[in-house]
Amino acid sequence: MSYCSDTYANFLPKEPDFIEITYVAEGSIKIEQEGITEIAQKGDIICNLFSADRRFVSDVFQEHHTVGAFVSWNENSEALYGLTLPVVTKADKNISSLRRIIDELICNAYFYKNSPANGGQKFLSLLCEISNYNQRQSSSQR
Repeated sequence: MSYCSDTYANFLPKEPDFIEITYVAEGSIKIEQEGITEIAQKGDIICNLFSADRRFVSDVFQEHHTVGAFVSWNENSEALYGLTLPVVTKADKNISSLRRIIDELICNAYFYKNSPANGGQKFLSLLCEISNYNQRQSSSQR
């Protein structure tokens, strides 16, 4: 889904077994969860693992592209061990491949809906790419 507006406010409650990945195409979005606030700027990736209630707010024009999937997991499950999926992944020149995967999932939603195995594989590859990107960033900052 692609969405744009002059202002934005959305409350997403905790939802087990759902993951949503967003990239901010324009503007910025403030993410509030359990007393912690993070800001996603243009180009950044947002990972919403729905582990707690979250509020998303923007007082400026923003556009974001979002894909989501129902998956059977929880934050402590072995399926996520080793994945590095922070709330906000900061943009740089190497993040464009992540945005392309998100847009491919959006543009080919009908195909992936009729081919759940292919859609699942593409979504899982997106999670792995985000994780790999963040692990490389962590290694280079040491």
